[in-house]
Amino acid sequence: MHMKLVLLIAIILAAAAADLAADELVLPSIFADDMVVQRGMPVPVWGRGAAGATVTVEVAGERASGVVDDSGNWTLTLAPLAAGGPFEMTVSAGDEIVFSNVLVGDVWLASGQSNMAMTLGAVSHAEEEVAAARFPRIRLATVPEATALEPRFDNLTTWVECTPDTARSFSAVAYFFAREIHKSENVPVGIIDCSWSGSVAEAWISADALAAEGELAPLFERWAEKIAEQGATPAVDLRDNMHHPSNLYNAMIAPLVPCAVRGVIWYQGEGNSGRANQYRL
Repeated sequence: MHMKLVLLIAIILAAAAADLAADELVLPSIFADDMVVQRGMPVPVWGRGAAGATVTVEVAGERASGVVDDSGNWTLTLAPLAAGGPFEMTVSAGDEIVFSNVLVGDVWLASGQSNMAMTLGAVSHAEEEVAAARFPRIRLATVPEATALEPRFDNLTTWVECTPDTARSFSAVAYFFAREIHKSENVPVGIIDCSWSGSVAEAWISADALAAEGELAPLFERWAEKIAEQGATPAVDLRDNMHHPSNLYNAMIAPLVPCAVRGVIWYQGEGNSGRANQYRL
């Protein structure tokens, strides 16, 4: 067969495969086995799929449907759920995705810098605390460290049950908080660790929110100057820096939106101590 024809066929097959991948039903990884879904409030579920397809989600006796828009995105909302489980969550649109061992309870986001990132294995009496970390109705979610110039669809979050093995490397502050809520409220708890040691506040905030505060203009001016100093072909793009405005929001927070959560706990500020007056905003 002529090489040009072989190449043409390969290109057509690759394009067809890309179209199939684009039409595949997918959800961000905040939806997974062992996750916790927020109780007592409407629960958004979202993802991507084939334009025009109807997506149906079922969990704990509740069912909701929505349609994939022309850009391949879909969002639907489940009615408020009562605490309990484990359940299965089924997501279908021709093909089907099933998430198992799902609990309904309180979901909290834990974010910030070093004191939030410090692990349970690093605290005083660590071995005693780690050994006692056996709470199958507490689920630990970890967002890996990453930066991005634009908001991402997914952040590769992983969910696990709380055991000594999984709790050891998890945020100590987030674990102790989840344990307290679990005991006091007597409901399942999902705690999402989305932290990075040494980070600055502006890296965790969306570009739109930062731009809305006129007093924060020096942030952008300072980074524009740094980028200009690099020249036209820098070896490393400074815009990928973890401290660049919005980069951690784009990679680590945006993929969680619009997840239903009970609230947020935050440790932040020391990374901005040299600009305390600006941080007050």
